[in-house]
Amino acid sequence: MAKKTEKQKKAADRQMEAEIRQAMNQPWIQMKTALVVITITSLAMAGFTAWQYWYSLVWWKAIGLGLIFGAAIWGIFFGMMWINRTIRR
Repeated sequence: MAKKTEKQKKAADRQMEAEIRQAMNQPWIQMKTALVVITITSLAMAGFTAWQYWYSLVWWKAIGLGLIFGAAIWGIFFGMMWINRTIRR
């Protein structure tokens, strides 16, 4: 077998780097899947928080705190999307 020349090694390295860059720019999951996961997570967090505060607070305050914590998950999600799009331009 013939040994690879320096030009062939550099070309192979460049091709490998291009493939790695292309793979890193691909999203991990689809946007639809992410929205479903965030919806389930925020509803679970809101329900769990309201349930935990149900006995120590008035029921409407417990539900309000649950909604605040559920909305915080959406805020973090959209905030990170905004930061990611701002940095990757």
